[in-house]
Parts: sequence; structure tokens; C-alpha cells
Amino acid sequence: MNINCTERYMINQFLFHRPFFITLLICFTIACKQSSTPSTSSCSENLISQYKSIANGNLTDSAKLKQLKRLFNSANPNCITPIADSIYTNLLLTWYANPASDSSITTFFSTTYLKESLPLNLRVRAMITLSILYYTQYNLKTMDSCLEIAKNYENEWDSYSLMSYCKSMGMLLLGQNKLQEAALITARGIEVGEREKVKDHLLSDLYTNYGNTYFQIGNYEEAIKIYKKNYLLISNTTKDYTVMQANISNMGLAYQELKKNDSAIDCFKKGLILQPLIGNSENNIQCFSLYLNIGSIYVLENKFDSARFYLNKMIPMLPTLNNPALSKLATIQFTVANAPIMDVSAGIDSIKSYIITFTKANDILNLQNCYTALNKIATLRENDREALKYTLLLDSLKDIASTTENKRVVKEMETKYETTKKDLQIEHQKNTIANNKNIVALLAAVIAFLVFGAVIIVQFIRLKQKNKTEALHTQFTKQLLENTEKERQRIASDLHDGICNDLTIVKQDFINENIKHKIDNILDGIRLIARNLHPEMLTIIGLKDCIENLCNQMSVASDIKISSNISYSDKLNSTNELHLFRLIQEALNNIVKHSGASNAEVIIKEEEEMLQLCIQDDGFGFDVEAALKSGKAFGLLSIMERAKALGGKATYESGEKGSRLVVNL
Repeated sequence: MNINCTERYMINQFLFHRPFFITLLICFTIACKQSSTPSTSSCSENLISQYKSIANGNLTDSAKLKQLKRLFNSANPNCITPIADSIYTNLLLTWYANPASDSSITTFFSTTYLKESLPLNLRVRAMITLSILYYTQYNLKTMDSCLEIAKNYENEWDSYSLMSYCKSMGMLLLGQNKLQEAALITARGIEVGEREKVKDHLLSDLYTNYGNTYFQIGNYEEAIKIYKKNYLLISNTTKDYTVMQANISNMGLAYQELKKNDSAIDCFKKGLILQPLIGNSENNIQCFSLYLNIGSIYVLENKFDSARFYLNKMIPMLPTLNNPALSKLATIQFTVANAPIMDVSAGIDSIKSYIITFTKANDILNLQNCYTALNKIATLRENDREALKYTLLLDSLKDIASTTENKRVVKEMETKYETTKKDLQIEHQKNTIANNKNIVALLAAVIAFLVFGAVIIVQFIRLKQKNKTEALHTQFTKQLLENTEKERQRIASDLHDGICNDLTIVKQDFINENIKHKIDNILDGIRLIARNLHPEMLTIIGLKDCIENLCNQMSVASDIKISSNISYSDKLNSTNELHLFRLIQEALNNIVKHSGASNAEVIIKEEEEMLQLCIQDDGFGFDVEAALKSGKAFGLLSIMERAKALGGKATYESGEKGSRLVVNL
């Protein structure tokens, strides 16, 4: 019978739904009197005597908690240090055994943290203890907040506070299933403890946490080594039988995961041998779990008589534990163990009701436990149909169980381990041939630097030459355009001042009005040619009005409605204004001749240091690249070159919905 979850689920794991195991919290705190007895270094004998009287007295839980808090609050802050941690622990454990005994336990630790008369490290450890209290309530978010507060004083921690923080943070990370981080922070605490030669429960708690982390990862052999080391540490220092019992129980759980049931039972039975040294009233949960673990293995091996012997020992303990989760586990095992000798219908009904609970909680491991139990009972009754039913249900859970986060983390850590191992081997090889390799690396670096430098220099020279060529080309183009405009201006002047004047004089010699009218038409044509050769109005009315006039003239002369939207404040000099006007004139001529458009628009916008020209139409469009490569698009080339001469760039976009020219200056 597969009951792995039974042996591991205990207290906190029922809410976390992760394979935590029975002694996780017990090992992180001190449960026996030996480990909670304070040192007499600087505290009065009277204060220690009072503490021992309360801690070892036959008091109810609520009375014990009340008196411990009163002792702490009434003591001289300079005298409380040696017993403070022991009081913190005793309060936590007493409350944990009976949460209903004190509803204000959190208030005590939070107010203790705020008490400025106490030494800082005692206040910090009060906050860390409060974080553990929230851990017992499965409130990991608030636990994290407590540890964040404690971490604010990290620079002022003593070694003991650092170890306490590492222990609690390891618990938090383990609860969050962040196994790698949990291992690292716990190892840090162990390192401090070994360096400072700490010989109390705190170092053993850290070792237990460390072993639990490897257990969660699935490295059971390494977990067993850590538990054994911790067992010897406790035996030689604190002789804390509770933690010794928890460690040996954890060893049994690890052996059980390795399918070494005989070794597991041997560990559990050794744990029971320690029970009289602990006392029946102080660790009933751990003792209950040991009986449950042994009975579960015997159920698995079909040794039902032995299983009933150990499981029956739990019956008197159930009322005092008042733990529904443990009651469910016990019922499942009792039902299977008693199936061969009595009617267990009531137990079967209980297990079926648990299935509903576990399904709602998405508790896969306990669902497997229930189905396995029902399958075994059906097999014992030779009810093949029922057995097959629960076998199929178990198979349906296998894929879910096999893809747990633990397996992912195991694989990830194994990969990191192999990577680290290879890195170490490479480092060793580097050290062996260090000198030769350094020389080769240096030569390679020098050669690479020279080659790289040469490439950079060549690229720089080419870029500089390219820029120089482009600058010369732009200058040549600009000079050519300026010379062309000057020649246009000269020809226009000759036409206007020479030919037009001559024709005007000739016109006066004719009396015939028809001849005079023809001469007027010739004069108008010549003046139009002169204006097109050189727009004299540009210097008179300005660029904006001149462009608007051009748009109106070309609208009248063609079937295209050409509008303008111009925002211009005379930023360009007269030469550049002429170039821009010619560019617009050429673009509009192209639209009139080739676009087949119905509408066109000229837009000029000014933005701080930039001027943008946009000319768009709704014509047929054309292939810009093909037109430029054809060598026949003189108008396009003229536009591009004029844009360069202006120190800007012209871009054309053309498609089925028309064309758009943008020039940024």
C-alpha cells in the first residue's frame, strides 16, 4: 500500500499541500527542558529560579503563558538577556500545543519588539520568533513581513540573531518550496554556528532544516547523512531528546522513501525508546506519528497484526491531540489494518468522505492515500470490480503526482551540481597550465586588438572619405543649382527688359488693333516664361504667398484642385527659399503631368529647429524605386538633389491611394 504521504503529512503540510513531514516544526523549535534552561552568566539566581519554576511547574497552558509573560515584562531589561530566548521558545511551544490558551500571544512578541529599553538583538529575536508563530498558522505572507522587519537591523545583529534569522528564513523558503534558496540560507547559518562553536539547540535546528531541504529535493541519502550528523551533535552537546527523536524519525522517513522499510522501522522504534526520556505529555504529536509510521509500513507489508499493535497505541492519544488532520490519517490506517478481521464499513464511508475534502483542496498525495487504502480493502475482500475501480483512479493521479515541483527542482539542482562540477574541473586545468595559457591569451588579445584597431581605422577612413565625397557632391549640386538659377535670372531679365521693351516700342508703330493684340499676347507669354525662369515675386511678396499663388495658378491651368496649408516665418535665406520654391514647383508639375489626381495639397510645418514640407495627392501612384533606377525621372532626381542642397532629405511614398513627398529641413 502506497502511503508515502501518510508518513510525511503532519500539522502544516495539510494546508500547504506539499510533502512536508511530521517533524518539520518540532525540529525548528526546542521542546524539552534541557535546551530551554538558560545560562547564569549575568542574570540573578532568583530570576533563573523563577523561570525554572514556571517552565517545569505543573501548570495549565494558559497559566504558564501568563506567568512567563509577566516574568519577562517585570524583569530588569539588563538582567533578562540570558533567559529571553528560552522564554520566547517556551511561550511559542506552549501556545502551539494549545492555541486556545492565549489569544494575545502575537501582541506579546510585537510589543516586545517595540520595547526600546531591551537590547536590540533581543528585540530582533522577538520579531523572528513572531515569524515562526505565523509559520505555525500557515501565514507565510505575514511571516515574510516579520523577517523583513528583522532584516532592517542586519548590520547590528550578533551571531545568534543571524543564525535565528537563517533558521526562520529557511523555514519560510521551504514552506514556499524554494528549495535552493532554503538550502543556501540554512548553510549560511550553519557556517556561522560552526565558526562560533555554538553548542545549543539553534545549530541543531539549522542542521535539521538543512536535512529537511535535501529531503524535499529528493536526495534522501544526503538527508540521512545530515540527520545522523545532527543526532551526534545533539548527543554530545544539548542532549535534547526531542530533537534527537525528531532527527531519527526523519531518518526513518528518508529510509522509507528509499524503500528500505526495515531500516525505517528500526529508526522509528529507536525514536520510541527516547519517549520516556521526553515525557508523554511533552511530545504526544511526535510519539503519535512514530506509531503511525510503523503501523503504516506494516500495513504496506500486509503484516496486519503488527500494524494493529502499533496503531492501537494511538487511540488513547487522539482526544488530547484534538487534531482533525491526524484523525483522518489514523482512520485510514485503522480501517485497512482491521479489514481482515472485522466489518470496516464505517471506516470506508469515512475514507470516501475524505476523498471529497481532499479533492476540493487539490490534495493529490492524500487522494492517492485514500484510493490506495480502498483498493487494498477491496483486494482483501476479493472484490475485483472495486479493486479495479480504485486502481484506475490511482492511475489517473499518477501523471499529476509525477509532475510536482519537487521533481523540477531536483532536476534543476542536479544540473547546477553537474555544471559546478565541470567548472571546478576546468578551473583545475587552468591552474595546471596557467603560465602558458596566460601568454597565449595575452598574444591572442594583442593580435585581436591590432586586427580590431586596423579594422576600426580602415572603417573610419572609409567613412571619412564617404562623408567627404558626399559633402563635395552636395556642394557641387548646390553650386550647380545656384549657377543655374543665376543663368535663369539673367535670361529672364534679358527677356523682360530687352525683348519685352523692344516689342512694346514696335507695338506703338502699328495702328491695326489686331496686330497690337497679338503683340500683347506675345508679351504676356514672354513675361510668363520670364517669371517661370526666375520668380521675381518671391523677393517681393515672400515664399508663403508665392507658393499659394503657384497653387492657385496650377489649379486654374489643370483639372486638379491644389490647396495649401503653410506655416512659415521666414527662417530660410533667399537662396534656400528659391530652392524650396523650385522643389515645390517641380513636384506639382509632376502631379499635373503624371498622377491623374483630383486633389493635391502642399503643407509646410515649423517645429522648433525643423521645417517640414509635405506634398500629397490622390492619384494612381507609381513605383518610386523603379522610376529612380530607370534614369529617366529627371523631375524626381531634381527634387532629391534640391533637398540635399537645402541640407535635408526627401522621401517618397506612393501607392494605390496616391503619393506623398516629405522633405525634412
